[in-house]
Amino acid sequence: MSKIIGIEVSEAHGDIDWSLTRQHVSFVYIKASQGVETVDAALEENWREAGEVGLPRGLVHIFHPKDIKDWKKQLELFTGLVGKFPCELTPALDIQTNNGLRKVEMDNIGAKFCKRFSERTGQELILRTNAAFFNKRLPLTDWAKPRGLWVVDIRGDEPAVPVEWSKRKPPWIFWKYSAGENSLGAAYGLSSTSADLTRFFGDATRFNKIFGVMVAPVEPVKAGEQRESGRAAPLAFRSRVDHVIVRGGPGDQFPRVGELQSGERGFVEDFSAPQELWVRIGEDRWVPWILDGKQMLDKEDQ
Repeated sequence: MSKIIGIEVSEAHGDIDWSLTRQHVSFVYIKASQGVETVDAALEENWREAGEVGLPRGLVHIFHPKDIKDWKKQLELFTGLVGKFPCELTPALDIQTNNGLRKVEMDNIGAKFCKRFSERTGQELILRTNAAFFNKRLPLTDWAKPRGLWVVDIRGDEPAVPVEWSKRKPPWIFWKYSAGENSLGAAYGLSSTSADLTRFFGDATRFNKIFGVMVAPVEPVKAGEQRESGRAAPLAFRSRVDHVIVRGGPGDQFPRVGELQSGERGFVEDFSAPQELWVRIGEDRWVPWILDGKQMLDKEDQ
């Protein structure tokens, strides 16, 4: 069954074949920073190349405290990167370690970090954590409960949810359900063995309501499956409506370079699945397959 699936990338995933990645995910979160001074070495490249293939992007900061004061330096680092690398999706704060700090200290740090981030950027953070850590290391808090939850649980068919969100319907926005040695890296275009995968709770309409971005569902890749780049097997298509705008890149921010008329035929060069939102039909020629929920192209038998 098709789902809204995302991937998280960082320098640990090595070189990325984004044309292949784009076939199998609906969005991407990019590791921006960790701790007080670490900026991911692949941040700029991943941000640029994910945008070039039309993937909605978000940034993640991995919170790693050394003492009760260094949250300010972490805040400065992340807010600066959010300003430098504007993204389509809400930024996320990963809190899964306390480095020996007490519950009350972590509670105070979390509340201040999120409040100051919102004041400086005008955005509310999504909180990524896991139930075992959050329930044990953080008390019941007012600052965390209203936030969107990105729950981490790679053990089963349904995630364990921290008590703060257990009564919310639905309880989570994102669920990181697969990571580590899942042997899916190559299938998703990564140089690494594994891929860090996240599922969105809901359909494309709900995604658009939350983030203001239209995405298309995809079929999750299973372990052992081999996926080839779309160039190996071009897909024939026919224009479904009048005046399908052809642009110079994936997304409506690129300049218009032509249009397709109703019934006009062609071949998809880069992608081989009609779930894609934007597909390349020639050098610097891109068209939407689905736009604002409306299907623009039909697959044809060859």
